[in-house]
Amino acid sequence: ILTQMIAKCSVFAKVTPRTLTRIADEMTIEMFPAGTRIIKENDPGDRFFLIRKGSVAVRRGQPEVEVATLRTGDFFGEAALITGQPRNASVYALEDSLI
Repeated sequence: ILTQMIAKCSVFAKVTPRTLTRIADEMTIEMFPAGTRIIKENDPGDRFFLIRKGSVAVRRGQPEVEVATLRTGDFFGEAALITGQPRNASVYALEDSLI
């Protein structure tokens, strides 16, 4: 099931099924309680996140403004990995979330 979720992520559109399986094998599951900050804007990016269950708020700026809500099956954190730039937003768990 995780491999199928990863396959739906646009950043992996051209990845072979074998590579998708290898990516899934390397992923870990972490529970983030509601209200927990998962990533912080301007921090270096070193992880990609796939929401397995729950929802998160994406916030930018000072003061922080909510710009998106992501749910089960959505992903975040890829931009910093692709570009090498710092995180472009902070992300908070809106409910207890498996990521």
